[in-house]
Amino acid sequence: MRVKTIKADEFMASNQRRFGASDPRDKAVIRKPPSYFEKLFNFHFEDVRDDLDDLKRAAFSVNDDLVFALSLYRRQPDQNGTTLLMERRYSNAEVATILSAIHEAFRLAPSDIEMLE
Repeated sequence: MRVKTIKADEFMASNQRRFGASDPRDKAVIRKPPSYFEKLFNFHFEDVRDDLDDLKRAAFSVNDDLVFALSLYRRQPDQNGTTLLMERRYSNAEVATILSAIHEAFRLAPSDIEMLE
């Protein structure tokens, strides 16, 4: 599966088009800091702001349909890892597709991703 970089605002807009509301949720923590993705894969984390926090975010799509973002909340130390954001209404099959693409594209082991409740 192919992972494609998109703009952070495209991540939000894609969720709005699909579900009529933009309501991404923290779904997992990747045990790699944003610097891992920036250095190894040359991704740039954009400075964005939501209702509660200042963030650094890089957004992606899988097969031009499923979108996700990697985020770092500024209050969170870099070494704690990177938060994976996905639309909360993705089905289990869609989440599995995204996680498979993330593992493959970013050379991560299954143990590198901790799912959140």
